[in-house]
Amino acid sequence: GFRRVKNVFVQMEWTADCLAVTRSSGVLELNEEQEAEMHKKLAIVWSLLTQGGQHDDPALRQDMEPGSPAAANSMIRADKLRELLSASFDWDPVLHDPAAALASLGKAKGGAITYDEMVQLLRDARFRTRDDGRAFVLLSLAEAETLRRVLHANAGK
Repeated sequence: GFRRVKNVFVQMEWTADCLAVTRSSGVLELNEEQEAEMHKKLAIVWSLLTQGGQHDDPALRQDMEPGSPAAANSMIRADKLRELLSASFDWDPVLHDPAAALASLGKAKGGAITYDEMVQLLRDARFRTRDDGRAFVLLSLAEAETLRRVLHANAGK
């Protein structure tokens, strides 16, 4: 039979001043905890791209901290770079071009990248498009309906 929807959430974009919104040009800043979590997850991604996931087990994976020998010893080429970009930035096909990604790292078309360069690429503002002064909030359906009523009531004034 029919089922009742119990939870609905609405994502809304919020901007205090539309004229003050600017495109962020800085790299993604992370604290130590976020940096450690990022490397933990990216080590799995790197393993999938370089070894087909043969070393998924954290006990078998080498330390992939930036500058480590494990990070410097393997590279991925354009085909795997396209996979990485598609998985990371699926909402915008413009960001899937390996040649543009390689160029942003100062490399020639058809080049290869290291783990450290992958991290640099994923934190680059050109690939992590976001705006300063713009935020996104999640609202319950009831909150969204109330906010809609308030906005429409104020629009007529």
